[in-house]
Amino acid sequence: MINETLEQMWNMLKENDFQIDAAIKPGVMCTSCKKVMIKPCNVPCGCGYCYDCLTNYLNGEEKFCLGETDECKCEFINIDRNVFIDQRVNRKISKMIVKCPLESCEFKSELRKMGNHMRTCDRQPMACPYCTIGCEKNSVDKMELHFKQENYYHARLLMDFIDNWRNEMKLLINLREENKCAKEQMESQQVKLKHMFLILNVILENYFSTGEKCRKVIGKGGNRQM
Repeated sequence: MINETLEQMWNMLKENDFQIDAAIKPGVMCTSCKKVMIKPCNVPCGCGYCYDCLTNYLNGEEKFCLGETDECKCEFINIDRNVFIDQRVNRKISKMIVKCPLESCEFKSELRKMGNHMRTCDRQPMACPYCTIGCEKNSVDKMELHFKQENYYHARLLMDFIDNWRNEMKLLINLREENKCAKEQMESQQVKLKHMFLILNVILENYFSTGEKCRKVIGKGGNRQM
């Protein structure tokens, strides 16, 4: 495994609470934090630590291992002299079979391959596209249900967006009529309005395509009021 892949794996372990097979735990758990080791280190007695856990415990000093065996009290741990990254444990951790940390997803794979799945998992919470015009749902697990429940709310947001756009247009016309010297300001407003119009097009396309999906979910017999 290359270093970049190792860093990705360690970051996944930091950020997610994976379900670990009990049979694997004894060989991959940190002596200090009791979690799967991140950047596993091997000390003279054979015990393993996360690198950060070990450096925090030693705090620049030499100390005995926290383990309870006789070997743990035979030799002081020195971070520069007798501590080594345990590549064997790294490989064991990378090949652990883990479940996707999203509760609603049952996908399982080796830890080293889980990153690819998590980037494309369809159960990943998403921000509602209407956030750009005021929807406060920044994380939605079931998007179709959200669209169905918030149909009126989204329609209201669209109408407010259009009203604001019309007001901008009226302001632009008034500026042009009242002050011919406001050319630069008018051009700036025009650029802004073009941008708003493009956003509106995208939102409307999404709105009607999503409405079609929702009607399929609800069933052919459902009637929709606008």
